Amino acid sequence: MTPAIAAWGRLLLWAAVAVALVAVVPVRRPTPVPGLPLALTVGLVACVVLLFGLKPGLGVRRRSPVSVGVIVLLGVSALTEEAIWRRIVLGELLRLGWPTALVASTLGFSLVHPTRRWLHLGTGAAFGGLYLGTGAFAVCVAAHWGYNASVYLSRRPGGVS
Repeated sequence: MTPAIAAWGRLLLWAAVAVALVAVVPVRRPTPVPGLPLALTVGLVACVVLLFGLKPGLGVRRRSPVSVGVIVLLGVSALTEEAIWRRIVLGELLRLGWPTALVASTLGFSLVHPTRRWLHLGTGAAFGGLYLGTGAFAVCVAAHWGYNASVYLSRRPGGVS
């Protein structure tokens, strides 16, 4: 089995687990607790973390066309992680209060990423803040998808920057 097929297999397995959990576990959907201004502030913080945390002077370096497969991969990855860390973990922990739920889900999200954990603390808090601030799951998925695309586009063709 090629590494690409194995990677797609793992991603699809995690996506299936996330979909099954979302379908089976009755999760509390957050009402917009902190309000839209806080959600927008957290979103802006995420942009700053992304732009300056990855590399100063981050710019689009990839010159080759982006395939539909890559776009789908980035979206499925974002959807899967957000289903687990925002919809399920944060949603389940809301009964302990939104600050506790946000901190715990952010820490978990950061710890499962093997590299740049400090950066994932920022993005995890941003995505969680967007979910809490808007109450809309699609908002944090879209933000995460955009983040994934930015990271992908910032890498040099043929290697990691």
